[in-house]
Amino acid sequence: SVAVGEIDEWTFTAAAGDRVELITTNTPTQAGFNSYVEVFGPSGTRLTWFWHGHNALLTLPESGTFRVTVQDDDNA
Repeated sequence: SVAVGEIDEWTFTAAAGDRVELITTNTPTQAGFNSYVEVFGPSGTRLTWFWHGHNALLTLPESGTFRVTVQDDDNA
């Protein structure tokens, strides 16, 4: 879970050309919480962003370790 003011981060390793689908749901623990997701490539470039309840289907542009962050949209 992600508390207000907190940014959670996950990483995964993949190769250029791999396809990845990220899906979120929103189970708020407090009123007004809406999750916001960003995906960054190994070079630090933001590849995409999306709101809770949506998904992102990506064909990865480079090989390495990718970073996914989730936070409340008040911190976006």
